[in-house]
Amino acid sequence: MGDIAPGPMPERAIYGYVLYLLSFIALFVYMCWAFIPSSWLVNTPLWLTYWPTKYWAVAIPLYCCIALCFYIGLYILISMRSVARLDSLTTMQDGFTRKMPQTSSSIKPISDINIREI
Repeated sequence: MGDIAPGPMPERAIYGYVLYLLSFIALFVYMCWAFIPSSWLVNTPLWLTYWPTKYWAVAIPLYCCIALCFYIGLYILISMRSVARLDSLTTMQDGFTRKMPQTSSSIKPISDINIREI
């Protein structure tokens, strides 16, 4: 097996460049299909006999955006669900809690904030 190294290697550079070019070619083909009229695409000798409807030119990016928003919302909900409630015993103060001293300086020292102040 090859070494797994985070540093740049020639193979990784070649694969990255090829994927970069392929993604731009795919974007170009997608944009051509989306903006060229269907009547012109059917009459061209491109060896393709089936073209999807133009509905998918709008639906695919829209579905991707909706999936991304759903993923972000689900991530936020799972994060909120995994945090302890405010009345949980894990948020109470213990013997190692640093109380905030009553000083008049503008920069407060490092201390734990009381749960009532949040």
